[in-house]
Order: sequence, then structure tokens, then C-alpha cells
Amino acid sequence: MIFTTLLTLALITVSLAIPAPVHLDRSLHTLSLPIRRDTTGTAPVYAIDRGIRWVVNISLGGQHLNVLLDTGSSPLWALSTFMSPEDHNRLPNHTWYNANASSTWQHTSGSFNVSYGDGSNKVEAIIGKEKVSLGGISTVMPIGACNYTTNSADTMGNDTDGILGLGFGEADETGHITLPTFMQSIQPQLPSPIFTLEVHEDQPGALNFGFVDTTKHAGALVKLPINNRTRGLWDVDHVSFGISNGTNFSSKAFPLLFDTGGLMTALPSAAAAAAYWAHVRGAVLRKDGHWVYPCNAGTPDLTFFMPGGNVTATLRGEMLNSVVHPLAGKNGMCYGGVQGDEGRGYIQVGKAFFLSFFTVWNQAEPSIAFAPYVGLGG
Repeated sequence: MIFTTLLTLALITVSLAIPAPVHLDRSLHTLSLPIRRDTTGTAPVYAIDRGIRWVVNISLGGQHLNVLLDTGSSPLWALSTFMSPEDHNRLPNHTWYNANASSTWQHTSGSFNVSYGDGSNKVEAIIGKEKVSLGGISTVMPIGACNYTTNSADTMGNDTDGILGLGFGEADETGHITLPTFMQSIQPQLPSPIFTLEVHEDQPGALNFGFVDTTKHAGALVKLPINNRTRGLWDVDHVSFGISNGTNFSSKAFPLLFDTGGLMTALPSAAAAAAYWAHVRGAVLRKDGHWVYPCNAGTPDLTFFMPGGNVTATLRGEMLNSVVHPLAGKNGMCYGGVQGDEGRGYIQVGKAFFLSFFTVWNQAEPSIAFAPYVGLGG
């Protein structure tokens, strides 16, 4: 889920780019817990919305909430009792974090505004330090207690009480991290500065910290360097793409963003999406700019040619044939799992990629590695 953030900490407003080098500001996340460098953790990951998004159960000051895993954003925030009664009525069936009921909440003078997607889904939150526990690992770190959001019951769903950002931390103009992520906060405890992600549509997966479970992937992991020029995002440069019959949609290479919060595979332009759907009989472009196609039609594989030689990642057609959408199945038409907007300029992989590949995320190098799940082949 792509995001933009306005972060206010001691009257500092951050810019949109990460300066280098990046230093950790210890004033906001000094641990009051013992630090060991041999701690590992595992948290079950559960599919929601028919397997297009994934949540983990996290403890905030002893209060348990389900938060969305999102490598396309950085902050950790939760719906809270700081929100108005009107917001509570608009977003029923959720668990609300109550800072006033927590003995470990420490209010700070900070706040942040986060916008997701096209900017229409906004979150405002009060920043405080809190004890956060996930997968058997605990840390004290800044979190956002939401006091306002434009999200509706449709966009939040009933299974998501907040978002766990696993992107890179927020930095000010000097390169100091002012709002560290959960991963950055627990990194001193881990034997290796990594997390891994295994997700499925119909069974629990796992979010592991500090180690790689080699029984989960087939073959060798392929590692790619992360661009790290765009604040908060896991992206690689120089990626091209085509379908399984060898047809390339563009001779130009684009950045590719790995985003667990993204519902679909997004191509860098409307023309690229049109080139893909030209291979599906009956596919049509709606007036709202989205592709739909006959639900009983097959969809072709989509292959990404990664930087570094003969590195490819193929998303099988059955993984790309549909995403959950209010119009899915209407009049026998399904909403396409591949879309593209004019002027986007980058590729974004979501559901189909993460259901196909086991991933290893290293925020220290930084790099991402992937390999097919056991049983899925190459």
C-alpha cells in the first residue's frame, strides 16, 4: 500500500526523500527491555478478503489487535479510543486500542498524517511510546494511536484494526530516523537483520524475524539490491516484463515496488495494461479506467525480468485472474488482477507475487530475496 506521510515531531516536517547516510535517533525508541542478539520470532499470518491481504495479531500494551502487513508503508498505528463516537459508529466491529487503559503508554508531543493509495484514505494519529509484542519479541517504540481517519468500513474491512508498516523508517532532513519501524526497533535483538514472509489464500502463513526457514522455499533464493532512494519503499530498478509467449510489452525498464498492501499487479502505464489484456478474449476497459474480463476466460502468465542477468519472476495466469472488488462476478465479468494507470511510471506487485514466492527482507543491506514456495516449482 503506497503511502505519503506528514510527520510532526518537535515541529519538524520530514521531506519525501531519504538522505544518506541514515542514523537511528535513539531518543524515540530506546528500549527499556533487555537486549539480546540471539532472539528470533514467528507470528502466524492470516489471510483476509479471500487471500488478497494478510494480518497478524499484535499486542499493544497487552491489548490484542489485528493489523495489516504492509511493506509499502512505515508507521505502526491502530484505531483508538481517541477517535470520535461518530468514527466508532462508522467503523463498527473493530477492536480499539485504549491508551488510557495501558500502563506502558507514554504520550509524546508528536503526531503524524498518513495517506494511502490515491490519497483519499487518510489517517491522523497521536504518537506515543508503547510496549509492542509480536511473534514472541517485545520492544518499546513509537506507535500511532489513530484519532481520525477517512477510511470507511469497506476500505478497513472488519478484520483490520490498524497497519503494521514494514517499509523503511521516517527520516528528517539530516538523515536521522525520527519514527522507527517495528523491524528497526527489534533489529538489535536479532541474530540477522531480516524478516521473512510466507502467505497463502486458504491457510495460515508466517512472519519470521531473524532467521530463514529453508523448508518453505524450493531452490536457491535470488537476492536483489533495494534501490532505497525513495523513502519507505522496497523497490528495485531496471525491471522489464512480458507474457509467457515471449512478447515484451516495453523495451524500457522500470522500477518495481514490492508491496504486500497492494491488491493487484500494477503495470507502469495504461498502454502496458492494454497490451496484457489484448491476449484475453472479451476483456474490456471500463469507463473508470479498470480492466474487466469474462470470469471463465483464461489469463496469460506475466514474467518480470529482474536486474542482474537471467533473473526472472513469473506470475501464473491463475494468480492474476481476479481480485476482490464490488463488481467482481457481475454479469459474468471479473475485475482484472492486472491494471495500469497512465503516468504511473513504475511496476507494483502485490497479491499474485506474494502467493507465488517466499520472500526474505533485509533492511540493513538493504535487499530482498525470493524463491518459489515448495510445491509451486519455478
